[in-house]
Amino acid sequence: MRDPKALPFDHCPLRPIAGTALAQAVPAPANAIFFSRSDAGILANVVLLGEYVAQLVVDQTGRPAPTIAWLTDPARPNSDPRTTYPELACGVAAETLTA
Repeated sequence: MRDPKALPFDHCPLRPIAGTALAQAVPAPANAIFFSRSDAGILANVVLLGEYVAQLVVDQTGRPAPTIAWLTDPARPNSDPRTTYPELACGVAAETLTA
């Protein structure tokens, strides 16, 4: 995303979430956005249709990850997507992705 010569996939690859804790926290066909911590800093995690996740470093200052998440369900398009669902907002499910 920052290097005009690189493909976007090089910076933010999609990975399948099947078999991880994240797959249970965001069942298909839901979408989610939440933050987690890794050695690289705070990651923004975007789950697409309950199948894939993309992670991007958004902060490297050492601050704690925000404890808010958004979970959308296409079956309930008018519901409030904000959540403090612990598996998302605290990044617990993301631990299996950043290990």
